[in-house]
Amino acid sequence: MDLNPTFPSLIDSTILSSYLACPRQFYWAWINRLTVSQKSIHLHAGGAFAAAIETFRLSFYGAGSDYDTAMRDAIERFIKEWGDFPLMEDDNKSFYNMLGAINSYFTTYPPATDYVKPYMANGKPAVEFSFAIPTSVLHPETGEPILYGGRCDMIGDMNGTLMIVDEKTTSQLGNSWSKKWQMRGQFAGYVMAARRLGNLPVAGAMIRGVSILKAGYGHAEALVYFPEWQIERWWEHLQHNLRCMVDDWRHSQALMSGTRHSPAGFDQNFSDACAAYSSCQFLNLCMVEYPENWIDGYFIRNDWNPLARNPEEPKP
Repeated sequence: MDLNPTFPSLIDSTILSSYLACPRQFYWAWINRLTVSQKSIHLHAGGAFAAAIETFRLSFYGAGSDYDTAMRDAIERFIKEWGDFPLMEDDNKSFYNMLGAINSYFTTYPPATDYVKPYMANGKPAVEFSFAIPTSVLHPETGEPILYGGRCDMIGDMNGTLMIVDEKTTSQLGNSWSKKWQMRGQFAGYVMAARRLGNLPVAGAMIRGVSILKAGYGHAEALVYFPEWQIERWWEHLQHNLRCMVDDWRHSQALMSGTRHSPAGFDQNFSDACAAYSSCQFLNLCMVEYPENWIDGYFIRNDWNPLARNPEEPKP
């Protein structure tokens, strides 16, 4: 495979998290746009679930459909998104278990009485909010500002307070789950974009967790608020790390003009990131002297688009 490394013009929370976890991981996943050839059941199931929830809201709140019609539309979208992916009947996130999770979600949060409903903009529910904001850091190849972007599930109206709403599927819920989101830059970015681009007084984010178990489902909510000073601090943190990315890129290009192999310039973590999320998908490339020889047959191009409907954040 021709690697053709290219610095991304748009960074989202997933790409930033990859760099912070391990610059070498970032190099393989986002500079060379590689991913394992076998798609993760967790990403596929989460993406199909998110698409079904979105479709239900568009049908029920947007088109004015009744509950049964909106549920039918959601199930049809789920089946379409699942496609020819294996049913994975022995997995918690099997096709049929994820179908049940859609019903469980709207049973737990009945749309007619849910205290969080989509914010209506010009008569349409705000369930497709994408954004791209220029940063002060210039792209090392084009000279244009690097963009920070993303796509949130919904801007919700919580009894008169606007909140980002995001669903997360997981294997278990508890105190540790709810504490995961208090400093999550993903939601700081969503809130900033809603305030600055949409001119909306969004206060924070509500994260709704859905645990997918073989014997049933669990549900939990976490509320996080982002004062303006915290948004500003996060924005400075983001741009600092973009400058580090660019420095690594330039260092890498200088080394590659010599005799070093291609990942040079992007440090390895040599720590916990290697084993996170059932181990980094690029671990084998870090275990050999010439990783380029091990790419063909194991990796394919990653078509991740931060501004389009995608599965939940991939974990390289």
